[in-house]
Amino acid sequence: MTTLALTHVFIAPASDLTNPLIVAQSAESVDEATPAMVRRYAGGRDRMMRTPGRTSSVSVSFPFMDRTTYLSLLDLAGQVVLFRDQRQRRIWGVLANVTATEFNARDLLESVSFTLTSVTVNEAV
Repeated sequence: MTTLALTHVFIAPASDLTNPLIVAQSAESVDEATPAMVRRYAGGRDRMMRTPGRTSSVSVSFPFMDRTTYLSLLDLAGQVVLFRDQRQRRIWGVLANVTATEFNARDLLESVSFTLTSVTVNEAV
């Protein structure tokens, strides 16, 4: 059995997994959400309503990133991508909310972050 040991974040568009963007990250937070809510019915009865499935959102930040890598990351925004991290999470999701803080005189961005929201992908063809 093959074990994959990643030291960087791997992001590749679902349409072309052969051309990944590989970047070192500084922080990552994961939000696992199970859709559930409580409804009140007649007689004051509260019941939980849950829908199947779970949604994962991953927020990732990078300490320093060159402009070329940043522009490649912006090209992936709004697309379905495959995201792999050091903990060997594999998430298919949509890249959104890309933010960056720039230095004044350099071609380097100080802080870059984005949010990835999971989607269902059928890998069987």
